[in-house]
Amino acid sequence: MLDAAETPRNDALNLIPWPAQVTPTSGEFTWNRNTPVVADAAFTAEGAQLAAALALPTAGTGAGITLKRTPNLPPEGYTLEVAATGVTVSATTPAGAFYGCQTLRQLMAGKTVPCLRIQDTPRMAWRGFMLDVSRHFFDKTEVKALLDAMADLKLNVFHWHLTDDNGWRIEIKKYPRLTSVGAWHPVTAQDQRSPHIVDGRYGGYYTQDDVREVVAYAAARHIRVLPEIDMPSHMSAAATAYPELSPANGWTPQVARQDKKSGERCAALCVGRPQTVEFCKDVLAEILPLFPSKEIHIGGDEVFYDQWDPCPDMQALKQKLNVKDWEEVQVAFGNEMAAWLTVHGRTAIFWNNIYRQSVDKQAINHFWRPPMTHARDFANAGYNVLISDSSCYYFDRHPPLERAYLNDPLAIAGLKPDAQSRLLGMESCAWTESIVTFQNVQQEIYPRLIAHAESAWTPQDKKDWPAFQARLTHFPAPATKPATKPGTKPATKPGPAAQ
Repeated sequence: MLDAAETPRNDALNLIPWPAQVTPTSGEFTWNRNTPVVADAAFTAEGAQLAAALALPTAGTGAGITLKRTPNLPPEGYTLEVAATGVTVSATTPAGAFYGCQTLRQLMAGKTVPCLRIQDTPRMAWRGFMLDVSRHFFDKTEVKALLDAMADLKLNVFHWHLTDDNGWRIEIKKYPRLTSVGAWHPVTAQDQRSPHIVDGRYGGYYTQDDVREVVAYAAARHIRVLPEIDMPSHMSAAATAYPELSPANGWTPQVARQDKKSGERCAALCVGRPQTVEFCKDVLAEILPLFPSKEIHIGGDEVFYDQWDPCPDMQALKQKLNVKDWEEVQVAFGNEMAAWLTVHGRTAIFWNNIYRQSVDKQAINHFWRPPMTHARDFANAGYNVLISDSSCYYFDRHPPLERAYLNDPLAIAGLKPDAQSRLLGMESCAWTESIVTFQNVQQEIYPRLIAHAESAWTPQDKKDWPAFQARLTHFPAPATKPATKPGTKPATKPGPAAQ
């Protein structure tokens, strides 16, 4: 029990992420299986979730837990008051109530909870995690398990990297070969460890109904799902399915196998042909109804211009645009896609492979390449910026845990005061070139994801590395098992031979 006269140490309570303000009071609250959870009408869903998680009733008498709607708190903020007579979670929005309940769940690990008052709101509005499901596929059950872990840690954006050279993972009804062909490739030695082998081929994809199910599951946990359809490069899977999308360069793309032994490489589309640009817009037109997210990630990274050089259609486009190099051609294509999304009420996000400030100013620039001085320059110039510094937040590259925890992505030397608000937040990433099973995903991201969550939520002056290490011992990585045994058919999609 905390003494009311004490200021709690950062490791005195087993809370991650650590709240903005914790004030201990006298006494403790004792609960049991009859302790009721009662919620205002605005927070019925959050109350039901808390009651289900703790196996508590949603009606009853006596000391209980109340979720109360209170005006004028920050959008994701909450107040949590624990007294001997009961617990009150106050918030203005359902998200705030949900996060207050997540904190309460951590406090209720035992049968008594110290009396205290917590006033809390996140430091960053964008607290994201990206999973690459193209290099290696993970089914919707595995994705839901990841969403549960994100919700526990108060992360609020799931970036779903759905397409790349190694597999097209989302059903597009106008272009069925994207999944009947582009979602599969021959099994490699590495793939043998995966459950996602069907009819002698490796792969898988999500139907549009699967996507709706995952998006709804995430929304119930106050996580928005950000889809990524990478264009105009990383398109080997699409170009294998529809070769007419490729530049005329004497090279026939094929769905890339991750072993890199068969000569596959990152394929760019021929955006000099109107039908290719129309293909990109058609794909986005099917994506938008599936994802309520205002932001849509369209990649824009790693275009190898030697694929465009021999193509007459690309040369004609370059001449038409009257630009000096291929990078400006790529920028023009990206701007056209961004403008199309703007017309449809969405905002484009691009990876930061292009540092020219001729990119659409309404778009968000997603910075992963150090140094982050480039992010500073874009923010100072009026662009919105998202930080995924690969030296700290690319978990497949195994950054030291201390670096993932202590790095402050918002503290960039030379950032103008009025540009601070244009640093939207931070996102960690798991690229799956060498991550084959979902168990491997868990092994790679923990405990770094926990450090990332506290860095995104907790005020910088409240972060405490030794205290975090002490609290971390109470937060083991989730136990995981493969969704299906290797060599059996997963409960996802049939292989191409069955379609």
